[in-house]
Amino acid sequence: MKLAEILHGEITLIGPTTGLAGLFLGPLWYYITFPGFLLTHGSPVGLAIWAITLSAVVMPFVWWLATKLFWNKPAGRLLDVLLGGVYIGLILFGPGSITSSTTIWNCLMAAPLMMASLYAFWQVRQSPKRSLIWLTAGFVTLALTLQSEFAYAIFYLPVLFCAIPWMTQRRRWSDFAAAITAVGVTLLPQLAFELRHQFIMTHSLFNGVTEKTKIVSWADQFAHRPLELVDVTVDFFTGPDINTWFIRILIIGIICIGAGGIIYRWWKARQTQSWPAEFFLKQLLLVFALIPYPFYLLWRGNNGNFFWYYFTPHFVFIFPLFVLGLKEALTPLWKRNLLGITTAALLLTSVLLPIELASLSHWMASIAAPINQAGYAVMLAAVKTAYTYQNPDHTATLIITPNISSPHYDYLFHWYGKQHHLHIPKTVTQDDDKQLILIIEQWGPEMTDYVKDQRKKLTLGLHRKRTALSGNLTIEEWLK
Repeated sequence: MKLAEILHGEITLIGPTTGLAGLFLGPLWYYITFPGFLLTHGSPVGLAIWAITLSAVVMPFVWWLATKLFWNKPAGRLLDVLLGGVYIGLILFGPGSITSSTTIWNCLMAAPLMMASLYAFWQVRQSPKRSLIWLTAGFVTLALTLQSEFAYAIFYLPVLFCAIPWMTQRRRWSDFAAAITAVGVTLLPQLAFELRHQFIMTHSLFNGVTEKTKIVSWADQFAHRPLELVDVTVDFFTGPDINTWFIRILIIGIICIGAGGIIYRWWKARQTQSWPAEFFLKQLLLVFALIPYPFYLLWRGNNGNFFWYYFTPHFVFIFPLFVLGLKEALTPLWKRNLLGITTAALLLTSVLLPIELASLSHWMASIAAPINQAGYAVMLAAVKTAYTYQNPDHTATLIITPNISSPHYDYLFHWYGKQHHLHIPKTVTQDDDKQLILIIEQWGPEMTDYVKDQRKKLTLGLHRKRTALSGNLTIEEWLK
């Protein structure tokens, strides 16, 4: 709907809303999806293909990282080649990657932007003569991530701003000025919106951070938040439904080995004052991987809530750190002899097998045979049926789904209505409504309790006239 407004010349200064009422992201998501909307005439399938293409921008950066971390020797060892393949496999098939790249929303661009930021900051050391340009590029991509997932990127800005002398190996005010300018430029649309609307977002952010009545206690937060952070990290590898303590300990343990190996070499390098040029990338990767955890441990924003989608792009740093942990654990065995190589190969298999089985289970449930069978054809058929039921006057059309998410149905109604010159249905009930159209999404043989409760509340005092089915969708017409 916003894209259609932009097409008709209505420039927007803000993007999608956040979890705090009155606080909006920047407009990046709208403008970066607009070309796909324009090229495909708003087709839902065309927009999905465009979104997939945008998410694939991360792949050149993934290949670069695999090359630098594992395939950086002309005659690389077999272990490095194998581990590079494991890293690529995690990116292609890991649940964290699948969730990030197949969910069409503003978070989709966070992974490519964060990888671009890592690459730009790495280039600061690689290209000293152009370090200011690369430093600026790093902060631009980092600041743009604020428009993708604000409650994630916001923690990186102060840390990396303070780390400028470490990255550039110098102390110049021009470097700090470039970083501030880079961030400021990306915030111009939101600043203009703030000036036009009496700083509504600033007040919203301040109220959300300082609100005391809805925030959980520190005791509850520290009792639950560490495990939440562990689970959201493990979910990158297994998906949210398979999270045993064995899997948790295995994955977090290997990540800690990878982080510990980098920290140990960092400490040794400080003692000897010997800094291998290629080691900077591992240092930078570790910094990027660790930054969010202490902040989220203390995070009190959004009424003290922590939501999994904050971490959507973080798999791009956790996956390589995990594989570096495998390398640290297996290299001593691999160097010995044939028996050592065989033992290392068996250990690698035994570690990856439970993770891959869990990942396969998630893939089957989310891609191959998803619990929600309402695909595009099923939803479009339901929309067509709903249109045949509707009386344009005094009617409302509502969608009930088990996960409370229904914007995709709203878009389908708008797109189909525009294509066939039909009225756009009202999605909010009013007292003078005489007709109610419900589209009910069902994920199993029975409706969930939430869906049943919503249906009961919405149809109180009404009688059902007719019902139709489209796959796992039920279309109902209710009258007063």
